[in-house]
Amino acid sequence: MTLAQLEYVLALFDYKSFSKAAVHCNVTQPNLSMQIDRLEKELGIKLFDRHRQSVEVTATGRVLVEKARNIMREKNSFQEYLKFQQNDMSGSYRIGIIPTLAPYLVPLFLPQFRKDFPRTRLIIEELITSDIIELLKEDKLDVGIAVTPLNENILKEVPVFNEPIYAYVSSGHPLIGEKEIDEKDLAPYRIWLLNHGHCFRNQVLNICDKPCNEEDESDFIYESGSLETLKNLVSLGEGLTLLPALAAYNNVERLDMIKKFKAPQPLREVSLIVHEHSTRNKLIESLYNTIVDKIPEEYQVKYKNGRVIHWV
Repeated sequence: MTLAQLEYVLALFDYKSFSKAAVHCNVTQPNLSMQIDRLEKELGIKLFDRHRQSVEVTATGRVLVEKARNIMREKNSFQEYLKFQQNDMSGSYRIGIIPTLAPYLVPLFLPQFRKDFPRTRLIIEELITSDIIELLKEDKLDVGIAVTPLNENILKEVPVFNEPIYAYVSSGHPLIGEKEIDEKDLAPYRIWLLNHGHCFRNQVLNICDKPCNEEDESDFIYESGSLETLKNLVSLGEGLTLLPALAAYNNVERLDMIKKFKAPQPLREVSLIVHEHSTRNKLIESLYNTIVDKIPEEYQVKYKNGRVIHWV
């Protein structure tokens, strides 16, 4: 059994296609197929059921897949240790970040990170939280940046900052004259929501004391996949929405349309998330320090002044 063979097994499990797995591993399809055949003969078991349209892992093969992932993590751990000893951050790393953070947080930290670590290549993708969780479990992401807690036993969370949540009200709204508002003040009014799949949608419903699975949503007549769309609706004189602080102060029409909540302010906890067996300690440390250096000091976890709104 070789590390290369285990890599081929993992690729075939992930892609369920010999041709796609071969492309991923940068080998020819016959070579990949031959190596998996050799491994099956060496072990005396069948790892995959080959069908005309797809390839499915057997029950025994699934056990090997999980063990192979752990073995490859240990291999990566040793390589990361050597890099750490040499203070080397070279290489490519895959990062998933939720859409309600990406447009506002990435421009804050990325320029400084690239300056500090010119040999590090970050591949950043906007993903909803459920996809980040699954990809971290499958070792297809190195780090996730999302709202926590997630309550996932095999994932480790490193809280970075607590982001306040504000109301954003139209210029003609009854709440426009208020300096601060209470959460119960939202009850009579329509609130623009993000659509299903966004954790911030559930946080808004929790702040408004609305059940996340409520079928009658007559108060919420439009749903969007973009905070910017919701902000534009409010700017045009339509109702109100709730925004995370980084989004609230980014490209807004008037500052007096942003309404803070009375203490304790609702917050969302933003964390770096990795697999519990991750070896990306240097990456986590570098990302953490860069982000903390760029966000407002009052958002940092140590200055916590409010209550974290859960989304699950």
